[in-house]
Amino acid sequence: MKAHQLAAALLALAAVALPALGQGTPPAGAPAIRLSLADAIGRALDTGTAIRIATTSTREAEARALEARSAFQPQLSAGGQLANETINLATFGFTVPGQPNVTPPFNVVDVHLTLAMNVIDFAARRRYEAARAGVKVTQEDQRRLENDVAAAVSSLYVSYGRSSARIDEIRANVDLFTRLRQLAIDQKNAGVGTRLDTTRADVQLARQQQAMLVATNQRDFARLALLRAIGADFDTGLELTDDWTRVIAAP
Repeated sequence: MKAHQLAAALLALAAVALPALGQGTPPAGAPAIRLSLADAIGRALDTGTAIRIATTSTREAEARALEARSAFQPQLSAGGQLANETINLATFGFTVPGQPNVTPPFNVVDVHLTLAMNVIDFAARRRYEAARAGVKVTQEDQRRLENDVAAAVSSLYVSYGRSSARIDEIRANVDLFTRLRQLAIDQKNAGVGTRLDTTRADVQLARQQQAMLVATNQRDFARLALLRAIGADFDTGLELTDDWTRVIAAP
């Protein structure tokens, strides 16, 4: 899965979750997480379901490789037996005058070791080589997925930070255009302004309010997707600790 696809999937998940929560912003007094970009990536790699599945697949492949390799390892087995026996000498044709034919009970100890090893087994070697190749494939898939997750989380982190800063900028514009609109209305009422001036002020204010709505939605979607990626609750607030001066100034 590519980074942009993963980010899109996280955003889609947030879009589904947003109506269920009833609002995009956390409730007042909700706990907030201070989060840097490195922290966000680290938490996503530690708690992400996709990463856990990839890690499990890698471990399973390594276990299969060890199992296939065991076919070439020496196999050592040990066994033992302790028995208490008597022997009837007459059954072997031995008789001792004046002595009983049956010997007194005695212990018999049998201990043995067996060492076996496959010297030539082409089928087993092919299975081992295939298992080793499988380990390399799963390890590469895991590394690629970790890179994709890191890229997707970075995109969400930047999107949330930009949207939050954009909201502050638009809020200032809304205040400004609200005053300009009121000024245009006052001038029109005083007879020194025209209806065109008030209409223009209304349009400018409406545009800023629309931009505020778009930026707020983008911020809320990014927040929910980022919280989902790092395994946090949806009602948790976010406080980004990285400096956004350069990011916001970028085109």
